[in-house]
Amino acid sequence: HHHHHHHHIESAMTTSSLHVEQPLDSYLRDEKKMYTRSESFVAAKKAIEVNDKELLKAVGLKDQPFVTQVLSPTYLRATLVFMVASFATNFYVVSISTELADMQIYSAETQHELARSFTVIMATGAFISIPIGWLIDQIGVEGCTFVTLITGQLQMLMLIFGQDNILCFTISFWIYTLFRQFLYPVYISSLTSRLGFKYFGVLLGIGFGLGGIAQLFLYPLDALVQGDCRIQEENEMEAEECDNGSWTQLHVIQALLLLVLWLVPLLDYQEKRQREQKIKDVLSEELSTTYGTSSD
Repeated sequence: HHHHHHHHIESAMTTSSLHVEQPLDSYLRDEKKMYTRSESFVAAKKAIEVNDKELLKAVGLKDQPFVTQVLSPTYLRATLVFMVASFATNFYVVSISTELADMQIYSAETQHELARSFTVIMATGAFISIPIGWLIDQIGVEGCTFVTLITGQLQMLMLIFGQDNILCFTISFWIYTLFRQFLYPVYISSLTSRLGFKYFGVLLGIGFGLGGIAQLFLYPLDALVQGDCRIQEENEMEAEECDNGSWTQLHVIQALLLLVLWLVPLLDYQEKRQREQKIKDVLSEELSTTYGTSSD
């Protein structure tokens, strides 16, 4: 059996015509890509064959039982980022008109204009999903998680420092749209790339469900943050003092929270490096036993 396997590898190596026939972008051409896609499978298969549970876990989560997947730090981290970010994006939709009214910088007319342009930009921005999908393929999920968090922070910075400038406000709408469009593809691909498709549907459903439960706090938070300036204006009370709400503080808190979440892509990246190293080890072991050079 060993000899036959050895012969098979050799013949595959000598047929260089195989290389030429592959399309330019094929995984069969690029050894680096080929390694990450298929060799994790080979390593997992080997772990299953020798019935080494610890090794199988080290190689990746794709073959793990459901409970292991759902409780894995990998899944919980991705879902945490998704929950925070989807709450943030939905909260902004809920609270933008309240915030504009509380700020008392713009006329009612301008506030309506801004709210309308926000809606239009958000709808137009849906097409950004296409380049975002391409970017995930190019730089990977970890990098894109990082970009997602940064766009969320940029939007906050624009709101903190550019409130009284209509152009800044409009730019912040574009950044918000980017943030929103990154969120879903990044969450979905972080599940597929690390946990595979074994329980993908349920894992995604649980994540969306948790995101949905978090939405219950949208209106209480809105009520907590808002001031009373616009209410006094409606009653036409000539009050010297009115409360503009704690919007800026909220934006600062959100920016800092997203900063703390930078830990997630960093931990993910570290985990990915360890996993790939483990796969390399398993495969080099596999090769040495195939060629019969190993002493055991």
